[in-house]
Amino acid sequence: MFVVATPFAHATIVSCTGLNCNVCHVFQTISNLVEFMLWSLALPATIIAFLYGGIMWTTAGDDPSKIEKGKKALRSALIGLIVAFAAWLIIDVIMQTLAGGSIPSWDTW
Repeated sequence: MFVVATPFAHATIVSCTGLNCNVCHVFQTISNLVEFMLWSLALPATIIAFLYGGIMWTTAGDDPSKIEKGKKALRSALIGLIVAFAAWLIIDVIMQTLAGGSIPSWDTW
C-alpha cells in the first residue's frame, strides 16, 4: 500500500495561488497535470496490470481460459501504456506549438 500511495504524496498540480496567475502558470499547471496523470497514475496502474497478468499466466497451469485471461491482461496493459505515452506526445506537440517552445520546465521530464 505504501508503494502505491507514495507517488501521490508530492502531487502539486496548480502552480500559482491567488490572483497572481498568468499564462505561464496555466502552461505549468497543464504540465503538472499531465506529469501527475502519466507518472503517478498510468505507470503504477500498468505495473499492477502487468503483475496481475503475469501471475495469472504463470499460475494457470493447464487451464486455457486462465492463460488467455493472463495474456489479455498483459496485452491490455501494454496497449494502455502505449496510449498514455501517445497522448503525452500529442499534448507535448500541441503545447510546444502554442508556446513556441518557451514553456519553462515543460520539456524537462
